[in-house]
Amino acid sequence: MPFAIPTPRFVLIKELTGDGGRCNGDIHVTIDCQTNSLVIRKTLHKRDPLTGRASVDKVQELKRVSGHPNIVRFIDFVPGSNNAGDELYLEYCRAPRGNGLGEINTLRQLCQLYEEKGANTPELFAWHLVESLLKAISWMQFGIRDVAVNQADPNWDAVFQGAIWSPNLFLMSDQEQSQSEYPRIVLGDFGCAEFASDLKEMSEMERRVQASYPIADLKEMLLLMRPFCHSSVEHGTLRKCDVQLSDRHSWRVSEELRGIVLRLRELKDEDPSIIDLLKTLKGDTPCPRHVEI
Repeated sequence: MPFAIPTPRFVLIKELTGDGGRCNGDIHVTIDCQTNSLVIRKTLHKRDPLTGRASVDKVQELKRVSGHPNIVRFIDFVPGSNNAGDELYLEYCRAPRGNGLGEINTLRQLCQLYEEKGANTPELFAWHLVESLLKAISWMQFGIRDVAVNQADPNWDAVFQGAIWSPNLFLMSDQEQSQSEYPRIVLGDFGCAEFASDLKEMSEMERRVQASYPIADLKEMLLLMRPFCHSSVEHGTLRKCDVQLSDRHSWRVSEELRGIVLRLRELKDEDPSIIDLLKTLKGDTPCPRHVEI
């Protein structure tokens, strides 16, 4: 009797171009045959080239925080055999542009569209962005899914994402999970993520890497917000900029949003005031009606 050939769960559709990061190999769009939905497959190096940490351990941070609307959804992890890379499967985020203009996947792509038009992103989108990121950070650092009903978990082992940059923020059009007419903003790429407990027990090599590439999610968020709130700031210069602004960078947002950003400058990761700020923000955030990207 012949053996039945098992049907693979994931079938490759196409390869995505771009830098996969220090922990990643190639990135593909696949179809999940169990759910008939598109998912991302990231091929991971078995160990971080800088720290030597195994990819199977690095995935634990993502699995811990997955399930929040503003965190990319973990689907599966398949260890590679022999020299083959490990495979990480994640939700595929996309936002149709309308009028047959295709789709965009990342915040960076959205910024490029506005730059090509010589236009600024709307302030309403900046409100949407800052609220989405604060929700993600509150969940990762305090275990608070909803500031209206949840308290901080005293036993929560905080997760620091470590790479809050526009290419790692995805756009997802799904009205079921979004409370805004804008696409849901999803934080992805947890290749640099660390548990707070692990940061206290790092090896010497990991300490050197951390000294060169310090994890500071709130500061990364502030750097990300600058082009959305100020004139004469280009998105491509974010990593080289300091949080503080010189006089030549004028604000182009309302006093209300400016106040939120200025309060953020005074905070650091794991500061409980982040939760208070998010509570204030939820009451101040304008609600857009119909928007296009």
